Amino acid sequence: MKNDLGTERRMSRILRHEDGKGVVIAIDHGLFMGPLSGVEQLDKTVSSIIGGKPDALQCTPPVANMLKENFLGSGSPALVARIDTSNMWRAHPAPKEGYRRLLYSVRDAVRAGADATVCFLLIGHYTDEQEGDNMEDIVAVAAECEEYGLPLVVEPIGIAAGYQAVRDDELIQLAVRMGFEAGADMLKVDYTGSAGSFRKAVECTPLPALVRGGPKTDSVAEAFQMAADAMSAGAKGVVFGRNVWQYREPAKMVRAYNEIVHGSGRAAEAMKKLK
Repeated sequence: MKNDLGTERRMSRILRHEDGKGVVIAIDHGLFMGPLSGVEQLDKTVSSIIGGKPDALQCTPPVANMLKENFLGSGSPALVARIDTSNMWRAHPAPKEGYRRLLYSVRDAVRAGADATVCFLLIGHYTDEQEGDNMEDIVAVAAECEEYGLPLVVEPIGIAAGYQAVRDDELIQLAVRMGFEAGADMLKVDYTGSAGSFRKAVECTPLPALVRGGPKTDSVAEAFQMAADAMSAGAKGVVFGRNVWQYREPAKMVRAYNEIVHGSGRAAEAMKKLK
């Protein structure tokens, strides 16, 4: 992790300076899966999300520019700019081999006012060349981010055809370590299924690790418990999407995750925020 003022200042907008933790809401799913329920009309969804006071929003530079009013003024959320894409999670048409590509530059993120960039590190492609290309891209992006004092969030994910998330302990530990070694400043890590195994993944890196929400859980209680367990295992925050904006009142969900991340850390207390 870089220690220049620019990088640290921007990271402190995502991970609050007071406690070093953050609640990030991802709204970049349309790039990979189309207009899912909850993000068909982004302006309305984001307006509700903002009401819950998230620390940051994750979206592409074009979406950030479209929604720029939400990023202006004191108290506005930080911006984590997605600059790559993949079709690995698309249902129709289903990917044949799957791809991952950089779409935007670090300069595009900077011009959009980003406080960080985020890129995938996908492990499990059909060819080794795809994984190698992914690593090369991350190293190049990390170097460019360093020039701008812009933090890089690496999202290490195991992939397999037909699966939204591959939560294999050893694979996630490998991917986390690879992301750290490639030059990340923060990591966005899949929950492994238990606090004990997630702690092992977090301990593979000295960098701040935020738990990735992944597919929508079967219940709100399950999502809250996952977040609480991840925090108890050393996570520095959450990056959740569907488990926020597919709830009927996204603002309440954001407040609930704030309770887990910045407050009591307890799922039971987060449930009270929904009343």
